[in-house]
Amino acid sequence: MALNERSRKYIQLIVMTGVFMSVLDSMIVNVALPNITTYFSVNLSESQWVMTTYPLVETALLIVFGKLAERTGKGVMFTAGLGVFTAASLLCGIATSLPELIVFRILQGIGASMLFSISVAISFEVSLPKDRGKMMGIIGSVVAIASMVGPPLGGFIVGSLGWQFIFFVNVPIGVVATLAAVKLMRFPEVKGKTRFDLVGAATLMLAATSLLLMVGQLADTGTVNVLSLAWLAVFIASLWAFIYWERKTDKPLLDISIFKVRRFSLACTSMVLFFVTTTMISILAPFYFEGVMGYSAEGVGLLLMVIPAVMMFGSPLVGRLLDKRPRPHYTMLGHAIRGIAMLILAFAFFSSNVYVAIIAFFLIGLGGSMFQSPNNMEVMSALPREQTGVASSVTATARNLGISLGPAIGTVLLVFQVGQDILISPSLASAAALALVIAGIISFIGAMVAHAGHSERAA
Repeated sequence: MALNERSRKYIQLIVMTGVFMSVLDSMIVNVALPNITTYFSVNLSESQWVMTTYPLVETALLIVFGKLAERTGKGVMFTAGLGVFTAASLLCGIATSLPELIVFRILQGIGASMLFSISVAISFEVSLPKDRGKMMGIIGSVVAIASMVGPPLGGFIVGSLGWQFIFFVNVPIGVVATLAAVKLMRFPEVKGKTRFDLVGAATLMLAATSLLLMVGQLADTGTVNVLSLAWLAVFIASLWAFIYWERKTDKPLLDISIFKVRRFSLACTSMVLFFVTTTMISILAPFYFEGVMGYSAEGVGLLLMVIPAVMMFGSPLVGRLLDKRPRPHYTMLGHAIRGIAMLILAFAFFSSNVYVAIIAFFLIGLGGSMFQSPNNMEVMSALPREQTGVASSVTATARNLGISLGPAIGTVLLVFQVGQDILISPSLASAAALALVIAGIISFIGAMVAHAGHSERAA
């Protein structure tokens, strides 16, 4: 069944809609966390699971659903994912307790993983060969904009309508997209009937889950205790078991040998570090501006809008520069600029200077513009063309791992310093500033990792 141009455009639009919603919902909750904490009369260590469980579940299942889609068909998997995501969004909005909200966020994460795991592959397969590079770039832009627009958009929605509407806003869009997918998500694809690697899937999910639970436990208690060490032990053991099994089995869930390609593994590591610092800002800034400066959720959203605004204009410019000079160290410079910006933002927090904070947000957006597209191109070009599907699923996992770790790390750093009552702590400003210094250090490490990747390519 050949696709005409109109069908291709409809499928691409559905894919981009699903990608935007799934990425947006990994970020939009951050700015609503103080309101959710107050609404349910719980502390931060409890409410932060509303934010953490979604990317945790999505990350743990991305490669699993990507593999299952080879048997069910990518169109079927994507459409089912849209339906699950939309229904879970409605349930999140009507949740009457924190445990209910957390359970529905887990369901939402499952739906997001189903659709996001094969979104790049669908876009690639339905595009004409001459358009594939352009579509990969558009997906990268959608991910970047959704990642950065989440907190400010969440601020406006929470301030105007209430935290429930950050979930309700998905429902009408999701219903239309799901119905369109049922009718239009049909394209030629080859379905496989290979044996599914259950052992690999189980050990991978256990490794991802235990890692995030370990960090979450640190956030709960503010100290290293027996339970956090136990989760660390489970993570190490399950990761070792996953790697051992994948090397041994003849039908692996993931071909581990791709990580021997240093360009690929370094670019993925660089991506994890980038999103860790991105989501650290998205949790530190709302608590600082609301708790110290007395800003409303709308005010916080307006301030954070500086970052995506810069990226919307900066990313296309960097793309054009990249076409003219394909080998400059854009990713390294992007990390370095963000590292400097984190230190400037730390000074702004410590001195309560909102104007300096705006300058820092501008630089963070500039650094993000210089990093995103070049790093995506580096990842996709590091492996042979026939492995682009594997590359896209692994990079999606790396992105989500960074998004999952960032808020948990930010929470841990705050709780370690001021305890559970963050919003009323007199030390919140200095604690947030120190956390940003650490975020700056992470960005500088990312610059060194990116530089090593460039050196590997030059060699």
